Amino acid sequence: MLSAQASLDFMLERIEALGRGTATHERATYHALINLVQRWAEPTDQYIDNDLEMAERIGQDLAEISRHLSDLQHVYLKQLFGSAAE
Repeated sequence: MLSAQASLDFMLERIEALGRGTATHERATYHALINLVQRWAEPTDQYIDNDLEMAERIGQDLAEISRHLSDLQHVYLKQLFGSAAE
């Protein structure tokens, strides 16, 4: 299992790679996610230095982002094409 710091380093490396991407969506993803890495690493009451807690926090945040994107995509497509009931 990765340590808390190694988890942060891994995520930062992957997100920074998106920021170097040539596609607009890669750079947009970088801008959206870099704030999460900064939040995870902040030395505040929300800072997590326990390896398992950090892994859970990262996993939960990514799952919630994925859910929000899926919800947004669903609502957008419904609006774009109209619902079947219309």
